[in-house]
Amino acid sequence: MNPALPSNSQPFPPNLKSLLSNPRTPWNVSPSLFSRVQAQASDQSYKLCEVLSTDPDFNFILKYFEHQKPPGYSIKRIVCIHNPDHNQVFEGTLKNQERELSNPIFSPKGKEEEPKVDRDRALARWEVQTSQFSPVEVKSSNSRQPDACSKARVLPLWHGSSEFVCKSICSSGFTSFGKHHYFDESASQGSNKSTDKGYFGSGIYFTNSACYATIYSSEGHLLLTWVSMREPYPVVNDKPHPQKGSDMIKLGGKEHYQNYNAHFIPVASIRPQDPKCIEYYPCYQDQPPTWDEFVVFYPAQALPRFWVELGVDFPKVALSDLVTAGELLTLLLSLLDKPDIQQHVALSHMLQAKASLMLDQAETTPLSLEDQKFLKLAKRIMPEGEKLSSATASMLLKMGANPPPSPPAAVKPLQRPSRWLP
Repeated sequence: MNPALPSNSQPFPPNLKSLLSNPRTPWNVSPSLFSRVQAQASDQSYKLCEVLSTDPDFNFILKYFEHQKPPGYSIKRIVCIHNPDHNQVFEGTLKNQERELSNPIFSPKGKEEEPKVDRDRALARWEVQTSQFSPVEVKSSNSRQPDACSKARVLPLWHGSSEFVCKSICSSGFTSFGKHHYFDESASQGSNKSTDKGYFGSGIYFTNSACYATIYSSEGHLLLTWVSMREPYPVVNDKPHPQKGSDMIKLGGKEHYQNYNAHFIPVASIRPQDPKCIEYYPCYQDQPPTWDEFVVFYPAQALPRFWVELGVDFPKVALSDLVTAGELLTLLLSLLDKPDIQQHVALSHMLQAKASLMLDQAETTPLSLEDQKFLKLAKRIMPEGEKLSSATASMLLKMGANPPPSPPAAVKPLQRPSRWLP
């Protein structure tokens, strides 16, 4: 089950911000949900509370998820994460980034590097995305008026991982483990090895696509996280694949570039015609992006807010295509009125027993696969204007005497490679 390539004209759904309960502080949840999560008992540093379909937050998450929905998967459960320590650090870091943007020391210079046209294109794409959620406000410690943040930006982004890692992030936040073992054979990889050296920097990876994040979720777990950043370093490709571009060479496995605290990478598949390919490189020249990746380098830049558990989709069938208990019951009663059926004692008794079973069900109940086969055969037992078919009657009696088949085996849980482990 591989993700279909999305439409990239709008990485975020239009007017997504309008679904937020607190557009000026979008990382804060609705009052009703906040009251419930605060009331939860917990011996941990964080509290969890299930998000209900009646919560305003639910519509925001659902619309964002379905904008680039992973094929074959839907939302099974959403849990709100509340860690007051993380919230405080996130807001303090956001305000500090706003101050940094007024300091010439943090003035970005990387966008002046060649190829300038491609970097400008990438930054324009980032600007469109972040402007939807800007400006924001943070509670001030010195006055009643909140502090406005119009230069530092925030985005709701997805991170795919395992249940074990998600629990760790809820407790102690995101982190990025050392990658020395990728560069030095004598270095131990430790107990928490990263799945790769970090194509675009040794940091914490996010995306604006639930579909893309699901590829890197080993067990169907996504964290919807509010991520703050200054203007990022725009990562591009100056060489077509299979050559590795200058940016990938200089950034791979390294810390943040120059004075940046984030990297932004519009990416495209290295084999666009292969739906199974999960390797993506920065876009080359005017190549259209398939997804976007974001890399941040400080845990305080990321505030995990919602934990989304995925479930496997079942095949969708149009109501008009469903064969129901009412349809089978109508046919059975019609057959039982026919003299030829009444004279066939065994067949009549079996059809009466079947009709009794159908009477116990709602008329709109979809038939099981076995009952659908029974209905199909029963329609042929006595065609209009013809006598009872003894061969069909014998087959129908045999089918009616057999017990129903065993239920199908349970669907195996989602198993995907996990690249974005912290």
